Amino acid sequence: MPDADETPNALGPLRAELVVIRAQLTALSHLPDRLAELHKSVAREQERAAFREEIIDRLHSENQQLRRSEVEAALEPVRAGLYRLYDYARRESDRWALAGKENPDQHDPQSDASLYAMFAGQVGALFAAFAEETIEVLGRTGVEPFDVAKGERYDMALHRPVDTVPVDDPAWDGLVVETVSSGFVRGEQIARRADVVVAQLTGR
Repeated sequence: MPDADETPNALGPLRAELVVIRAQLTALSHLPDRLAELHKSVAREQERAAFREEIIDRLHSENQQLRRSEVEAALEPVRAGLYRLYDYARRESDRWALAGKENPDQHDPQSDASLYAMFAGQVGALFAAFAEETIEVLGRTGVEPFDVAKGERYDMALHRPVDTVPVDDPAWDGLVVETVSSGFVRGEQIARRADVVVAQLTGR
């Protein structure tokens, strides 16, 4: 049987271990708070990262939009020149093609009138090809022509009236009777309105 004096000495290491365990438990008791703080810190960093990404995306979008605007502004005078070139080529094509059909001497292919008609037809075809090539170039700048049919209702968003013709039939009032020059669209936007002649009821 151990002496009474030996018992406290035997419990000494055990007490020391208990002190260490108590200290560890005390430290662990603060762990949930520290984990909560860490979670908040991570959440704040994620919010900052998301905010930075949002700013970067917005700046990139604004930069792209600015570049597109600058490109569109630079292309506009080029398109204007191509519009005029296309209008001229179309007019000349129609004029020469009409001249090529007016042959007063169809029975003599070697006559001056027949040769001129043949020449006029060829010139008209060249102008027509030139007009088509101009359309292709315009297409590379992002615009394309749209058709205006005779009898189409006048629309100020699509058409620019350059003249009117009197009509007696109320059904034709306000309808397009002739297209002078083609209109063009860029995507869903009107790049240039079509020049048209509009019927107007007599007496209005």
